[in-house]
Amino acid sequence: MSTSPSASTIPADGAANVDRATFFERLVKELSSNSRFIANEDSGSGIKLVARAVSAVSNHRVLHEQIPGKDGAPPTERPHVAFILGQTGTYAEGQRLGASGATPVNVKIDDQTHVKFNIVCKAAGDDIPELADFWTDQSVGLYERACALVGGADAYQALLNNRSQFVRPFVREHTGNKRDISSIGGVFSNQFVPLVTKDIYTTVPPSAGSRNAAAQVPVRTGRKRRAAEVQGDVDGEVPPAETPAEESVPPAVTLDGRYDTALMPDHRGSQFRHVHAQLLQLNITDINGDLIPPWELANALRPGTLFIAACNLRLWDMPAQGSGGNGQSKGSMTFQTCIESLKVIRESELPFIDTAQSIMPVQSAQTAAPLPADVADDFNNFASSIARLLPSDVEMPDATDLGNKKAGLSAVAKGKRRKA
Repeated sequence: MSTSPSASTIPADGAANVDRATFFERLVKELSSNSRFIANEDSGSGIKLVARAVSAVSNHRVLHEQIPGKDGAPPTERPHVAFILGQTGTYAEGQRLGASGATPVNVKIDDQTHVKFNIVCKAAGDDIPELADFWTDQSVGLYERACALVGGADAYQALLNNRSQFVRPFVREHTGNKRDISSIGGVFSNQFVPLVTKDIYTTVPPSAGSRNAAAQVPVRTGRKRRAAEVQGDVDGEVPPAETPAEESVPPAVTLDGRYDTALMPDHRGSQFRHVHAQLLQLNITDINGDLIPPWELANALRPGTLFIAACNLRLWDMPAQGSGGNGQSKGSMTFQTCIESLKVIRESELPFIDTAQSIMPVQSAQTAAPLPADVADDFNNFASSIARLLPSDVEMPDATDLGNKKAGLSAVAKGKRRKA
């Protein structure tokens, strides 16, 4: 499956002076050349999509792809990776990039709590017809993969018609009193795809294969000796002179790097009960390809940031619990888009509302990718070619310019792509 973008679509002069419409026209052409973008009809060519249970005793599923073997060899199988395009949404829409991630404020967070960031994916440049069509086609691509996770279009429709279950699809829509809450306006202002990251905290050291590796031998604190030293009566010794505190050294930023949890500016208060947990570096990079440390993500991914992401697709099948009251009277089926790698391709023109100051600068940045080698190469090469499309004088759409347009979900709900 060819995934290399065509060099002929990249402006020879680096697109230094192209207008906004021309930039997005060329962007869509680049996107259309890569068959891993699920907006493209050939995104599933040459592979078979199959749902696999996460374990023998679980109904939760991960979408896999089967690749035919060569010369009579059996097919190979691995988690399906899909590329998507979008721009980030707002806190009101569910974007969560703080120390507690998407964990509710009333839930205590300790070393065993799974905390993940939520990134809201919105339609990008939808005042440009080609990009509006791309968002619709991308939504259809997600619909097709939802069908694959449950056994086909008929099974998916039956699921939607089943009143005994809550269904949360890949592409969601703000309804009721949540309509029009987004500051990112446009035709698809009420549509969004919630993206979830991997866990942002870990107790497992790099390259360790077991949680037990994080166990530490307890050491006595020496509290009695310290108390005596303060009084200066330990064997007649004089208390040592205070030594000046060492200057903080900025942490080196590397993929899967571990940091002090205190680097998250809002990691404080009674909600957090971490003991051995460390903050984990995710594979999220800026327009230069440098890793973005977790404590800088709220600014780097502020609303309106244009990005591409490589994602796995999952289905969480939760049975009904209880019969009402405090119990969950209905089962739920939640389709989830999980980020493996994300790259910013255009910074937001909107200002960052800083609610917690970063307390540590970045020393260095290095990139790598935990994806399969061929998929990682596709993603990185494509991201690099996109970067060459970015003119310095082209602005993203202003939210106020797009706020008066409305559209429904009819094309998406029916699983139909828009025709060129």
